[in-house]
Amino acid sequence: DSTHDLKHALAPLHFKANDILAGALADEQRAAASWMKAELTTVADKMVKIIAEAQITTPLPAKTKLVVSVPDLCDYFFTRFNPLALECDVTLKCRYGTTPFAIHCNEELLKRILTNLLSNAITYAQANADVRLRFFRTRNECWIRVIDTGPGIPGIDSRDEAANFVTLLDKVAEAKLAAATRQSEIDTDSGRGNGVGLHSVYRLCREAGITMKLRSRPGHGTVFHFKV
Repeated sequence: DSTHDLKHALAPLHFKANDILAGALADEQRAAASWMKAELTTVADKMVKIIAEAQITTPLPAKTKLVVSVPDLCDYFFTRFNPLALECDVTLKCRYGTTPFAIHCNEELLKRILTNLLSNAITYAQANADVRLRFFRTRNECWIRVIDTGPGIPGIDSRDEAANFVTLLDKVAEAKLAAATRQSEIDTDSGRGNGVGLHSVYRLCREAGITMKLRSRPGHGTVFHFKV
Protein backbone atom coordinates (compact mmCIF):
# COMPACT_ATOMS: atom_id res chain seq x y z
CA ASP A 1 0.00 0.00 0.00
CA SER A 2 2.80 2.42 0.86
CA THR A 3 4.55 1.68 -2.43
CA HIS A 4 1.36 2.38 -4.36
CA ASP A 5 0.78 5.65 -2.48
CA LEU A 6 4.34 6.79 -3.16
CA LYS A 7 4.08 5.98 -6.88
CA HIS A 8 0.75 7.77 -7.02
CA ALA A 9 2.24 10.90 -5.44
CA LEU A 10 5.31 10.96 -7.69
CA ALA A 11 3.65 10.15 -11.03
CA PRO A 12 2.49 13.76 -11.71
CA LEU A 13 6.02 15.06 -11.09
CA HIS A 14 7.48 12.57 -13.55
CA PHE A 15 5.01 13.41 -16.30
CA LYS A 16 5.39 17.16 -15.68
CA ALA A 17 9.14 16.75 -16.16
CA ASN A 18 8.49 15.00 -19.46
CA ASP A 19 6.24 17.87 -20.55
CA ILE A 20 8.95 20.41 -19.72
CA LEU A 21 11.60 18.47 -21.64
CA ALA A 22 9.27 18.18 -24.64
CA GLY A 23 9.09 21.99 -24.89
CA ALA A 24 11.45 24.53 -26.39
CA LEU A 25 14.40 24.94 -24.00
CA ALA A 26 17.85 26.44 -24.17
CA ASP A 27 20.70 23.97 -23.81
CA GLU A 28 21.40 24.97 -20.21
CA GLN A 29 17.71 24.74 -19.29
CA ARG A 30 17.37 21.31 -20.90
CA ALA A 31 20.47 20.07 -19.09
CA ALA A 32 19.14 21.36 -15.76
CA ALA A 33 15.68 19.86 -16.34
CA SER A 34 17.19 16.50 -17.34
CA TRP A 35 19.35 16.51 -14.22
CA MET A 36 16.36 17.25 -11.96
CA LYS A 37 14.31 14.50 -13.58
CA ALA A 38 17.14 12.01 -13.17
CA GLU A 39 17.61 12.94 -9.51
CA LEU A 40 13.86 12.68 -8.87
CA THR A 41 13.77 9.25 -10.48
CA THR A 42 16.80 8.05 -8.49
CA VAL A 43 15.37 9.16 -5.14
CA ALA A 44 11.91 7.80 -5.94
CA ASP A 45 13.30 4.44 -7.09
CA LYS A 46 15.38 4.04 -3.93
CA MET A 47 12.35 4.83 -1.75
CA VAL A 48 10.17 2.37 -3.66
CA LYS A 49 12.81 -0.33 -3.32
CA ILE A 50 13.20 0.25 0.43
CA ILE A 51 9.43 0.07 0.95
CA ALA A 52 9.09 -3.01 -1.27
CA GLU A 53 11.91 -4.82 0.53
CA ALA A 54 10.28 -3.97 3.86
CA GLN A 55 7.01 -5.44 2.60
CA ILE A 56 8.75 -8.75 1.95
CA THR A 57 9.46 -9.09 5.67
CA THR A 58 6.06 -7.76 6.79
CA PRO A 59 3.99 -10.41 8.62
CA LEU A 60 1.34 -11.88 6.38
CA PRO A 61 -2.36 -11.77 7.28
CA ALA A 62 -4.03 -14.73 8.94
CA LYS A 63 -5.24 -17.47 6.62
CA THR A 64 -8.89 -16.58 7.03
CA LYS A 65 -11.13 -17.23 4.02
CA LEU A 66 -14.35 -15.34 3.43
CA VAL A 67 -17.05 -15.17 0.79
CA VAL A 68 -16.14 -12.06 -1.22
CA SER A 69 -18.25 -10.33 -3.86
CA VAL A 70 -16.40 -10.05 -7.19
CA PRO A 71 -18.31 -6.89 -8.26
CA ASP A 72 -17.26 -5.31 -4.96
CA LEU A 73 -13.63 -6.23 -5.67
CA CYS A 74 -13.88 -4.67 -9.13
CA ASP A 75 -15.33 -1.49 -7.66
CA TYR A 76 -12.63 -1.41 -4.98
CA PHE A 77 -9.73 -1.67 -7.41
CA PHE A 78 -11.20 0.68 -10.01
CA THR A 79 -11.90 3.33 -7.37
CA ARG A 80 -8.43 2.98 -5.94
CA PHE A 81 -6.36 2.83 -9.11
CA ASN A 82 -8.26 4.81 -11.74
CA PRO A 83 -6.93 8.18 -10.46
CA LEU A 84 -3.36 6.89 -10.91
CA ALA A 85 -4.25 5.47 -14.33
CA LEU A 86 -5.66 8.82 -15.46
CA GLU A 87 -2.52 10.63 -14.32
CA CYS A 88 -0.37 8.12 -16.22
CA ASP A 89 -2.59 8.33 -19.35
CA VAL A 90 -3.46 4.63 -18.97
CA THR A 91 -6.90 3.06 -19.49
CA LEU A 92 -7.94 0.84 -16.57
CA LYS A 93 -10.78 -1.69 -16.87
CA CYS A 94 -12.09 -4.04 -14.17
CA ARG A 95 -14.45 -6.73 -15.46
CA TYR A 96 -16.20 -9.88 -14.19
CA GLY A 97 -18.51 -10.82 -17.06
CA THR A 98 -22.27 -10.43 -17.26
CA THR A 99 -23.35 -12.33 -14.13
CA PRO A 100 -22.20 -11.22 -10.64
CA PHE A 101 -20.67 -13.93 -8.47
CA ALA A 102 -18.71 -14.39 -5.25
CA ILE A 103 -15.51 -16.25 -4.41
CA HIS A 104 -14.21 -17.98 -1.28
CA CYS A 105 -10.77 -16.52 -0.56
CA ASN A 106 -8.46 -14.70 1.82
CA GLU A 107 -9.61 -11.19 0.90
CA GLU A 108 -6.66 -9.35 2.44
CA LEU A 109 -4.06 -11.54 0.72
CA LEU A 110 -5.87 -11.28 -2.61
CA LYS A 111 -6.05 -7.50 -2.34
CA ARG A 112 -2.34 -7.27 -1.57
CA ILE A 113 -1.48 -9.46 -4.57
CA LEU A 114 -3.65 -7.47 -6.97
CA THR A 115 -2.50 -4.14 -5.51
CA ASN A 116 1.12 -5.05 -6.33
CA LEU A 117 0.26 -6.21 -9.85
CA LEU A 118 -1.97 -3.26 -10.75
CA SER A 119 0.32 -0.64 -9.22
CA ASN A 120 3.31 -1.92 -11.19
CA ALA A 121 1.33 -2.37 -14.41
CA ILE A 122 0.00 1.20 -14.35
CA THR A 123 3.14 2.93 -13.10
CA TYR A 124 5.53 1.36 -15.59
CA ALA A 125 3.22 1.44 -18.62
CA GLN A 126 3.72 3.89 -21.45
CA ALA A 127 1.09 6.50 -22.26
CA ASN A 128 -2.05 5.15 -23.94
CA ALA A 129 -1.47 1.65 -22.56
CA ASP A 130 -4.32 -0.57 -21.34
CA VAL A 131 -4.44 -2.34 -17.97
CA ARG A 132 -7.24 -4.81 -17.34
CA LEU A 133 -8.32 -6.77 -14.28
CA ARG A 134 -10.56 -9.70 -15.23
CA PHE A 135 -12.45 -12.22 -13.10
CA PHE A 136 -14.09 -15.16 -14.84
CA ARG A 137 -15.55 -18.54 -13.88
CA THR A 138 -15.08 -22.00 -15.32
CA ARG A 139 -17.40 -24.45 -13.60
CA ASN A 140 -16.68 -24.09 -9.86
CA GLU A 141 -13.40 -22.22 -10.25
CA CYS A 142 -12.58 -18.52 -10.46
CA TRP A 143 -9.68 -17.29 -12.56
CA ILE A 144 -8.13 -13.86 -12.30
CA ARG A 145 -6.01 -12.09 -14.91
CA VAL A 146 -4.12 -8.82 -14.80
CA ILE A 147 -3.31 -7.82 -18.36
CA ASP A 148 -1.29 -4.86 -19.59
CA THR A 149 -0.05 -3.64 -22.95
CA GLY A 150 3.14 -2.22 -21.46
CA PRO A 151 6.80 -2.94 -22.24
CA GLY A 152 6.93 -6.42 -20.71
CA ILE A 153 9.14 -7.76 -17.91
CA PRO A 154 12.94 -7.58 -18.29
CA GLY A 155 14.52 -10.98 -18.81
CA ILE A 156 11.24 -12.74 -19.65
CA ASP A 157 10.14 -13.47 -23.21
CA SER A 158 7.35 -16.04 -23.47
CA ARG A 159 8.17 -16.57 -27.14
CA ASP A 160 11.11 -18.60 -25.85
CA GLU A 161 8.91 -20.85 -23.73
CA ALA A 162 7.45 -24.18 -24.77
CA ALA A 163 4.26 -23.38 -22.84
CA ASN A 164 2.14 -20.30 -23.28
CA PHE A 165 2.26 -19.41 -19.58
CA VAL A 166 5.20 -19.95 -17.25
CA THR A 167 5.13 -20.28 -13.47
CA LEU A 168 6.14 -17.18 -11.53
CA LEU A 169 8.36 -19.27 -9.25
CA ASP A 170 10.46 -20.31 -12.25
CA LYS A 171 10.98 -16.71 -13.36
CA VAL A 172 11.52 -14.67 -10.20
CA ALA A 173 15.23 -15.41 -9.88
CA GLU A 174 15.84 -15.08 -13.63
CA ALA A 175 14.09 -11.70 -13.84
CA LYS A 176 16.01 -10.33 -10.86
CA LEU A 177 19.29 -11.60 -12.32
CA ALA A 178 18.54 -9.97 -15.66
CA ALA A 179 17.64 -6.70 -13.95
CA ALA A 180 20.87 -6.78 -11.94
CA THR A 181 22.94 -6.77 -15.13
CA ARG A 182 21.46 -3.45 -16.18
CA GLN A 183 22.93 -0.13 -15.15
CA SER A 184 19.68 0.85 -13.46
CA GLU A 185 17.42 -1.57 -11.62
CA ILE A 186 14.45 0.73 -12.17
CA ASP A 187 13.93 2.79 -15.31
CA THR A 188 10.53 4.42 -15.32
CA ASP A 189 10.84 5.73 -18.88
CA SER A 190 11.29 2.25 -20.36
CA GLY A 191 8.89 0.58 -17.95
CA ARG A 192 11.48 -1.60 -16.21
CA GLY A 193 10.91 -2.48 -12.58
CA ASN A 194 13.34 -3.63 -9.89
CA GLY A 195 12.00 -7.17 -9.53
CA VAL A 196 11.32 -6.71 -5.81
CA GLY A 197 7.58 -6.28 -6.38
CA LEU A 198 7.53 -9.54 -8.35
CA HIS A 199 9.18 -11.34 -5.46
CA SER A 200 6.62 -9.84 -3.05
CA VAL A 201 3.79 -11.15 -5.26
CA TYR A 202 5.37 -14.61 -5.29
CA ARG A 203 5.64 -14.60 -1.49
CA LEU A 204 1.99 -13.65 -1.09
CA CYS A 205 0.90 -16.28 -3.63
CA ARG A 206 2.91 -18.94 -1.86
CA GLU A 207 1.24 -18.05 1.44
CA ALA A 208 -2.21 -18.16 -0.17
CA GLY A 209 -1.51 -21.46 -1.96
CA ILE A 210 -1.86 -19.77 -5.36
CA THR A 211 0.13 -20.85 -8.41
CA MET A 212 0.75 -17.68 -10.39
CA LYS A 213 1.36 -17.97 -14.11
CA LEU A 214 2.63 -15.25 -16.38
CA ARG A 215 3.16 -14.54 -20.04
CA SER A 216 5.28 -11.60 -21.17
CA ARG A 217 6.65 -10.29 -24.45
CA PRO A 218 8.93 -7.27 -24.88
CA GLY A 219 6.98 -4.39 -26.34
CA HIS A 220 3.64 -6.21 -26.13
CA GLY A 221 2.88 -6.48 -22.42
CA THR A 222 2.34 -9.00 -19.67
CA VAL A 223 -0.46 -11.27 -18.45
CA PHE A 224 -0.62 -12.60 -14.88
CA HIS A 225 -3.02 -15.51 -14.52
CA PHE A 226 -4.07 -17.44 -11.41
CA LYS A 227 -6.92 -19.38 -9.83
CA VAL A 228 -8.63 -18.81 -6.48
